Amino acid sequence: TEPKAGEKITSEDKIIITISKGKEQLRMENYVNKIGEVAKKELEELGFKNIILKPIESELEEGVVVRQSVDVGTIVEKEQEITLFVSNGKFKISVPNFTRLTLDEVEAWAKQYKIIVKHTYVCDDTFEEGTIISQNPGYGVNIQNKSTIEVVISGGKCESQ
Repeated sequence: TEPKAGEKITSEDKIIITISKGKEQLRMENYVNKIGEVAKKELEELGFKNIILKPIESELEEGVVVRQSVDVGTIVEKEQEITLFVSNGKFKISVPNFTRLTLDEVEAWAKQYKIIVKHTYVCDDTFEEGTIISQNPGYGVNIQNKSTIEVVISGGKCESQ
């Protein structure tokens, strides 16, 4: 204010009162599916200073924001802490039982988790031709995305010699 508190004024003096709008606030944007470092830089450019990148397990690519601590559209002050939960690229997947399935079925499952499938054919008298006889790792084992699994496929009945 002008004049300052305690100063003497006359009835004709002008008084200027400054009213604070409070701390600057912004509406939170959506940073999910953005690269964590890029999102952090964008927030810093907006004036946010307390941004935390916290790694978590996710099936998303490494470094991508999976979720954020402040909901989209929420009004936030620039001093507020914002946590961006970023994928560490390590997502645990329980391996199903592939016995008696086809290679196409296994590969369809593997594709969604970016799993590599290696396969070999052997002759077999008990399993239908084209179906899985065995697998490694076995049923129920937890693996990470981008892992490799091996399956053995029946090539049909063994030929007699």
